[in-house]
Amino acid sequence: METCGVAVLRRSPMQTLVEMLRCSAERTPAAPCLILRTETDRQCWTYRDLWETAQRVAAHLRAEGIERGDRVVLWGENRPEWVAAFYGCLLAGVIVVPFDVRAHEGFLRRIEEQTQPRLLFAGRSQIATAGPGHPPAQPLEDLRALVQSRVPVSLPPPAPDDIVELLYTSGTTGDPKGVILRHRNIIANLRSIDQVVAVQPTWRLLSILPLSHVFEQTVGLNMVLRAGASVVYVETLQPRLLFQAMAEEQITAMACVPQVLQLFLRGIEQEVRRQGKERAWRLLHTLAPFLPFSLRRLLFRQVHRRLGGRFEFFACGGAYLDPALAQRWENMGIKVVQGYGMTEAAPIVSLNSLAERNLRSVGRVAPGVEVRIAPDGEILVRGENVFSGYWQNEAATAAAFTPDGWYRTGDLGELDRAGWLYFRGRKKNLIVLPNGLNVYPEDVENALTQTGLVLDAVVCGLDRPDGGVEIHAVLLMEDPAQASAAVRAANRLLSPHQAIRSYSVWPEKDFPRTHTLKVKRAEVLAWLRAQRAGVPTA
Repeated sequence: METCGVAVLRRSPMQTLVEMLRCSAERTPAAPCLILRTETDRQCWTYRDLWETAQRVAAHLRAEGIERGDRVVLWGENRPEWVAAFYGCLLAGVIVVPFDVRAHEGFLRRIEEQTQPRLLFAGRSQIATAGPGHPPAQPLEDLRALVQSRVPVSLPPPAPDDIVELLYTSGTTGDPKGVILRHRNIIANLRSIDQVVAVQPTWRLLSILPLSHVFEQTVGLNMVLRAGASVVYVETLQPRLLFQAMAEEQITAMACVPQVLQLFLRGIEQEVRRQGKERAWRLLHTLAPFLPFSLRRLLFRQVHRRLGGRFEFFACGGAYLDPALAQRWENMGIKVVQGYGMTEAAPIVSLNSLAERNLRSVGRVAPGVEVRIAPDGEILVRGENVFSGYWQNEAATAAAFTPDGWYRTGDLGELDRAGWLYFRGRKKNLIVLPNGLNVYPEDVENALTQTGLVLDAVVCGLDRPDGGVEIHAVLLMEDPAQASAAVRAANRLLSPHQAIRSYSVWPEKDFPRTHTLKVKRAEVLAWLRAQRAGVPTA
């Protein structure tokens, strides 16, 4: 077994998220903390504003009869009031249950049955779509007015082992599982990140991933609050408003998933084609890898102007990142800092740094975290950041850990001698051929997108009547007539055992996706099973 050891962590007096926010508010009370931009307005909350509103929220919860250990749902779009409600709950010792804004009614009810929440802080649009029978709901948009008359009360401070939140899986293949994250898990992760990527108070991050996701909470919020930097929220994710916010707010970084990088790049390249500058674009990308970053930024100054002129890097995680996609951004003088993790690890397990980036790796193991590669290639994780279990689900908790206490990630990977971790794919998606060779779907999907003809792909193994297995691709195409050509081009990039033998073209404009833009593979494969008759072959 391969193992990567633990680095010594710097000591920090902050043991809880509440202490962390209080320290930042005392250090820089008037500094901009949270900014919300709408079509017609701009709101700026200082660190003092956030801290004082969170205290009033805590007093409001007590006045509503909600006690320590009770659960409160947070269900709404990213905005300063979401953050104030979150920290108000923590001040009151109340456990937060974040809901994805796009969660369906059946999912909400299953989670409510498990957690028995006393109250919902929700956006107006979420309240409007909710069916009957939910706990009392209070609009996030009205939060400040709602708690303005509440006088902060003296409350016992949370302890490091107190529960911060219950983060639920999508539940597409069974009952959703609530990941228990405690203050010590999240603080340990923030300390780890701080030793690799030291956030500066001058940074401004644009938040586009949902705060119901732990990646955005840790990298797009808590990491920023810890350093006294700023977060910018936008009311809608329309490209015009995003680019306007990036320019006017002087955005320096963004936490994102690979699909966001692809969407941004696709928009830029569409403009290049519209202007008839494809040849110059290809030439610049050929030259750029041999130039220092300062010159790359000069060569692609129009791109940087479009991104506001101060943009430095993407913090990317949540799904497999095609190294070729990352390289395109690096060519343009924008760093792509990739990491790897999961909700159960709060979430960071490994990460690259701003100074040293291996685009084929998900980084080196974070300080304070241990990684071991099991004999079957599964990545096992242990550390203070790793959760203690699933809410009221002893069986799932026991199944998630090895007998000696390592968390089973369900991911396949490799560690090299230099300590770089490589993600190979999900263990459950691995295709094992009759001759014993393994095919990682992510490798084949990567080859398909590299052709430039495929927007996205889902690859799986289909059983043949003769007992064999063939590699099949479901293709998301801009031009379906190019599907056969795309498969032939991809096969030239693949080893013979990886070759795509059949394909289907997805009939809609996009695959079904999660709130973090991951493809819902189960839904795509369910569609494929219904389409097995008459599948075209390559």
